[in-house]
Amino acid sequence: MDPNDRNDSPMGGDPLGLPLDRLRQSLGLGPGLGLDSRSLAQFIEARDGISKPWLLVLLRLTMLQERKDSLSPEAYMRELSELHQEMMGLGEWWVGIEDEVFNP
Repeated sequence: MDPNDRNDSPMGGDPLGLPLDRLRQSLGLGPGLGLDSRSLAQFIEARDGISKPWLLVLLRLTMLQERKDSLSPEAYMRELSELHQEMMGLGEWWVGIEDEVFNP
């Protein structure tokens, strides 16, 4: 069994998979690029994205996904829940800047 196939979510599947794929797609990165946190950090820096909170959340989600196998299911879900709350706290951050966010 592949360790990446771990199913810690009560809903089934990896709870980070779909949000990360959607964010990568919206950034024009695609799911097949094998984007890791170092590459994403370089992308954010190159695009002057340090002041864009949605990119920082994406970076933190990517870093959490990379550490998933070293965390207990409880710790993973706790950190994921914290990131989810922070992301929801951003509100509708894309309103008015759709072209910048979804067509980088």
